[in-house]
Amino acid sequence: MMGPKATALATWTIFVKEMRETFRDKRAMITITLVSMLLPVAMMISVFYQADSLRQESAPRPINIIGGDYAPLLLQKLENVGYTYREDSNVHLIIPENYQELIETDTAPGLLIKADLSKDRLAVMTLEAILKDHRNTVSQQRIKSAGLPASLHTPFEIRVEDQNSVTMEQNLLREIAPLLVMLLLMTPIYGLMPASIDCTAGEKERNGLFPILLQPIPPLAIATGKWMMLVAVGMTGLTISVSTAYLCYLRLITLLDTTAFSIPFSVCIMFLVCAAPTVMLLSALMMGFASYAKSFKEGQTYVGLFSILPLTFIMGGYVVEERWRTFMPFWTEIQVIAALIAGETPPYAPWHFMIGVYAVIILLTLYWMSRTMNRNALKGAM
Repeated sequence: MMGPKATALATWTIFVKEMRETFRDKRAMITITLVSMLLPVAMMISVFYQADSLRQESAPRPINIIGGDYAPLLLQKLENVGYTYREDSNVHLIIPENYQELIETDTAPGLLIKADLSKDRLAVMTLEAILKDHRNTVSQQRIKSAGLPASLHTPFEIRVEDQNSVTMEQNLLREIAPLLVMLLLMTPIYGLMPASIDCTAGEKERNGLFPILLQPIPPLAIATGKWMMLVAVGMTGLTISVSTAYLCYLRLITLLDTTAFSIPFSVCIMFLVCAAPTVMLLSALMMGFASYAKSFKEGQTYVGLFSILPLTFIMGGYVVEERWRTFMPFWTEIQVIAALIAGETPPYAPWHFMIGVYAVIILLTLYWMSRTMNRNALKGAM
């Protein structure tokens, strides 16, 4: 019976051994590196593209004005709010020739906006709001010139006070932050696949478990050392992903000349802290699934099926009520990290509860693997 110090030393020895084998596995290293670097770059480019498109659609944009000479005051109004004129624009404002004559005779002229609403709906709505404001101004001038009180046109005023101080881009970030977190949390899954299969099914295939089991090492120490290696690999891949995403974010705000997405570096640190329990859980479960296989190829099937499990919980969170979603696996950390990215107060209480649940599952998985390690080694030799 080994003491605690000897058991800890044996666990560390297994961890170092598995790390060396993982770093020698070119297949695993290429998978971890490529997935960890390419996925966040694609995500950040997509986020900034959507935000920049939304900002451009809502801002005044070039329009083609037909008959602008007939409405000089209206043109001045549009120029004051930032509109420019371009003949090849997709949004057309048509002003009738008798516009000024109809205005002077207290007749309402008809203005026509032509555009493809499937592409330029937001731009058309913005332009329509400005035209309605100019219409109200003309109406008030008519009433005033007739010597009538202004209350005839405006019996009451409406003021809208926005209690949300964030920008439109921040609102977009709040909506897509959960998707960003989901994709980043999927990075450890694809990075851990080759390593988890190699340290279990691959080791059985090449009969590598027998020399270890012949040593006076507790099976729990062997399982824990392998699990620690997977956690280290998963956290390394996630750190690369988060670092790459943040560097891409810094580069994009420079290129687009915008600071709408105010994401401090401390959020990246908190992201890794919040994601660590998830990586620990995924490492234990993937190792448990892969241990059923007798060969590396068979392990790919088992672990590939396991990768559907997190996606099932994540997709299921969209169809359940929010109060239940908070206590769903993977959704607790998604909501905490998404709140940090959006600059809101995270719901830490459900996350703390889920950490306890994850810890129980990890301990049970490691204990089960330690109890079945000898049997799995014999299966691999058959």
